[in-house]
Amino acid sequence: MKLASIVNEDTDHLLALIDRRGGRVLWNRERDGRWYQAQILVDLFDATEIRLNWGGTRRSRGGCRSIIVDGIAESARRTLVRRLCQRRAWHGYVRQADR
Repeated sequence: MKLASIVNEDTDHLLALIDRRGGRVLWNRERDGRWYQAQILVDLFDATEIRLNWGGTRRSRGGCRSIIVDGIAESARRTLVRRLCQRRAWHGYVRQADR
């Protein structure tokens, strides 16, 4: 599958989860055991956020970030999600099947 179609598929999937206001997407990179997770949550103030977590088995460095997506225009939200998915694909991460 071409990189552009993988990015489009991942982008559409993540945007659907944002619209549903819940779920997660997990990417994995087999060569070094690194992983990256985007989890869609609703916080205490009813705001939708993307919580990004990453880590791996070989490198201890991991971390997390949160992005509040409420108040972001639809086109800007799509661009943000697309760039996130592009970066995962460029670095060799593959989205894991939904569970």
